[in-house]
Amino acid sequence: MGCSWWRDFGAYTWCLAQTCETPCVGELDACKHKEHYIEDIKEVKMDNKELIEKPVTDIVYRPAEVIKSATEAAKKLKEIIASKPKKVMINGEQYLEYEDWQTVGRFYGVTAKATDANLIELDGVKGFKAQAVSIKDGVEISGATAYCMQDEENWKTKPLFQLASMAQTRACAKALRNVLAWVVVLAGFKATPAEEMDGVKPNGHKSYGNGVSKVYANISEKQAKRFYAICNGSKIGYAEIKDYLVGNFGVEKAGDLKPEFYDDACHWAKQGAVE
Repeated sequence: MGCSWWRDFGAYTWCLAQTCETPCVGELDACKHKEHYIEDIKEVKMDNKELIEKPVTDIVYRPAEVIKSATEAAKKLKEIIASKPKKVMINGEQYLEYEDWQTVGRFYGVTAKATDANLIELDGVKGFKAQAVSIKDGVEISGATAYCMQDEENWKTKPLFQLASMAQTRACAKALRNVLAWVVVLAGFKATPAEEMDGVKPNGHKSYGNGVSKVYANISEKQAKRFYAICNGSKIGYAEIKDYLVGNFGVEKAGDLKPEFYDDACHWAKQGAVE
């Protein structure tokens, strides 16, 4: 007697024990090779001489329900971030800081914990290497490693304890990112934590000490007034200004311009009205 469980090798079908040279047609319990089965081999059952694959994995959660829940979380996250007076904007993209990632984590019951921070030296440069884990229901579900080194422009003169702290902050943010980035991206934000962008110079924006550019989401009221003053001096009418802003930046008022577009708008205004 043989067995009714098979592995498909392309042109041939063989007993899982790989010792039968011809197909078996008996019952599983009758197979003398039963004890040789390998658990991680995909099983295929013979039913009326047709192979029916046994699924290796099943969907744990219904996709529609997962997306619905994530969309709700993303919407609420956008509302929270919109209420912040200063946002991390780098080259027109918005990045979330560690406390923002903690907020997303709370939606799903996920927290982060730094496990250690060790003083290291790489190619003669001192700094700290930190590790962190993300935790849900008391179980570690992800982890990350991050560094903060003295060769970084914004950290070369800082005391070592501050480097250790930043390395831990980066590691915790990355640990949360590994689990929750898909929700953050769904909300329209970049998946890289802001602390990882330390040192990036975003279009000349002012740095606030930690290397991350914190700027208002839109240009200031003073900048908007200057733009309109230039337009007025160039005899550009309101209708033409509105057409220009909508056509190029998708906004109707100068006050809604993103900082990275301000110089371009002023340059256009200086050109004067279209004849």
